[in-house]
Amino acid sequence: MQKLWQRRHVINLLFDNAMRFCIDYKDPGADHYEQQHQDRIIKQLHPRAAQFELDPTATKSGNR
Repeated sequence: MQKLWQRRHVINLLFDNAMRFCIDYKDPGADHYEQQHQDRIIKQLHPRAAQFELDPTATKSGNR
């Protein structure tokens, strides 16, 4: 519940500052958010792969 309030607070601050100082808001777009999400997932998987002594950068080779 606290994280929800923190997000609301940050959004309100951004909106208030944009209105008060006439700052133009640029939406980075869905691709930007999707890339951030993928980066977070990969960052979280690296330590988990290390626990199993796997190399997350290795690719499968061979015939399918």
